[in-house]
Amino acid sequence: MKKFLSKSLSSVVFFALAIILTFTTVAPGQANAATFKGIPFEQQQIIKELLEKNERVINILINSFVEEDNNYTFDVKKAVELGLTEEEAATAEKFLDRAAVLTIVFSESITKNEKGKLVFDAAKAVELGLTKEEAAKFEKLFKSVIRIADLAGDALVLDKKGKVVIDSKIAKGLGFSSTELLVFNQMLKKIPQEQLKTFYDAVQIAKEKLS
Repeated sequence: MKKFLSKSLSSVVFFALAIILTFTTVAPGQANAATFKGIPFEQQQIIKELLEKNERVINILINSFVEEDNNYTFDVKKAVELGLTEEEAATAEKFLDRAAVLTIVFSESITKNEKGKLVFDAAKAVELGLTKEEAAKFEKLFKSVIRIADLAGDALVLDKKGKVVIDSKIAKGLGFSSTELLVFNQMLKKIPQEQLKTFYDAVQIAKEKLS
């Protein structure tokens, strides 16, 4: 199992899952040219459906990562102990192995433009081994991540009861539509407040360091 380099387990896992959901194939004819080349189309569809519909599987995957010196690896045996079948755990490991490689390519393809803003360098990503189609998908994923980061950094606030909520006015000022806010609010409802507060505190600390 290849190592994910990160100080945040949640960011490692959720980014890996985002990559898998973004790049799994959508038609059998595309399987040979897929990012997850070498993994049968049927397995790609199975893992995608599991991740999209089964919260239990995602929780098991998150809890199956082990950490050593800020390096995270996926423990197949632990995943089986937590409830995955051996076949499911082995399939998940294949995908996470590839996601680990893609995470490195992704991070090395992010640069700053003349205005000092982070941008995704598609040409560099292609040089590092992605196809033009994959680089285009990654660029789209990057833009989504940046928008979510903007929301997380500036629009998450504490309400009068001390709960982490989205400030609609701030979010709309950042360019988020009413539909996007509805989706984000639904997502927040599924995340325990304890986790949200931990994330909120981390964002505030990061903002203080950067100010």
